[in-house]
Amino acid sequence: MMKDDNASLRRRLFIDQAGDGRLSSFLAVVSVFFIGLMFIAVSTDPVVIGVNKGEMPPNITGEARIAHSEWFSFDLYAKFNGSWNGNITTDRWFVIEFMDTDCPYCWRDAETMSQIDAQFGGVIITIVVATELNIAGHESSRKEIEAF
Repeated sequence: MMKDDNASLRRRLFIDQAGDGRLSSFLAVVSVFFIGLMFIAVSTDPVVIGVNKGEMPPNITGEARIAHSEWFSFDLYAKFNGSWNGNITTDRWFVIEFMDTDCPYCWRDAETMSQIDAQFGGVIITIVVATELNIAGHESSRKEIEAF
């Protein structure tokens, strides 16, 4: 009886040597999909994030305000020193923060930015750029930016 059970099991395992046709089709489709992804990954230029060493950042222009003063026209490129060489004693560095006054994380990080400005104010220029996220029911205003 045991011999017949083993033979029956072997027969069931080896009845269809080709396997299920659906499995072969699935593997073919998945292979074509991954080959397509690899082609796209190899033939597409990477997304540029930030600037590389020696490159100019995008110019930031608009209305600006220094705490407890009036609004004025700001142009980041006008603040650049053309003979800058990275000397920490004579040259100024820029720290640029992008924030939204309706963002709770931005409010939390504002204290850190204030500490950085207080500690390194003689060496760095802190620039906070106010943006407006598409949050339903929230709008930024100059008064809100001044309070920030």
